[in-house]
Amino acid sequence: MLQVALANQKRIAQGKTAYANDALMTLYVRTAATVAARLPPRYGRQAFLLGLGLSLDQHNLLNRFSPIAREISLAEPPNARRERLRVIGKPTIHGRTDLVSHFLVSAVLTLAVGADAAQAAGILKEISDTHGGSGFSFADVAANLAGVEMAEALQNNKLNLAQLEKNFQVSRYVPEVANLEEGLSMEQLTSRYGPINSPQFGAYLESLRRQIRQLPGFQTTGNQNRPAPARSGNAR
Repeated sequence: MLQVALANQKRIAQGKTAYANDALMTLYVRTAATVAARLPPRYGRQAFLLGLGLSLDQHNLLNRFSPIAREISLAEPPNARRERLRVIGKPTIHGRTDLVSHFLVSAVLTLAVGADAAQAAGILKEISDTHGGSGFSFADVAANLAGVEMAEALQNNKLNLAQLEKNFQVSRYVPEVANLEEGLSMEQLTSRYGPINSPQFGAYLESLRRQIRQLPGFQTTGNQNRPAPARSGNAR
């Protein structure tokens, strides 16, 4: 991954068209899938999720989760992390860098602690943001759920690395978030969607899950032609 990032930085330095934004995310996911596919399937899926999550973790979030913190610290010493952050660029999901973290951290947590715990961690994080933070964001939740769905699909053999290598694009795996509410206080959240443990709130989460499962990436059989990522702007 670092070699790909360095090559992209070299293109920028030379004044050539380089990958950016959603297209950069597409490049990194496809590269990680290509490399991980060389391993036996069981280990390849794990390597893909961990490698991609670690490579694009710009806020050291994975090192804060106890189930995998020791492995992360051993895999990447501080000097290696500084070098990675220097060259990795700013990949995005639907034009947002924060959604990359939500998507990938949730995917890695699904691998480490399971889908239910990963989803719960994402919701708890949003709840904490209602206390003096940025507020509850359903855009963040949608990215979390998409990451969980991708990791689960890989683990259950409903999705394979060859498919991700061939057809990953942001819009095929993460729903549009422009119309999802963000910045909600706890009072606003509960008045519009019900308490967190209510059927009303649960039904809304399930509607987001259904939307994600209906995206093209989760419907693919792996036989589609490979759409190439654009080198500038957003590849959707």
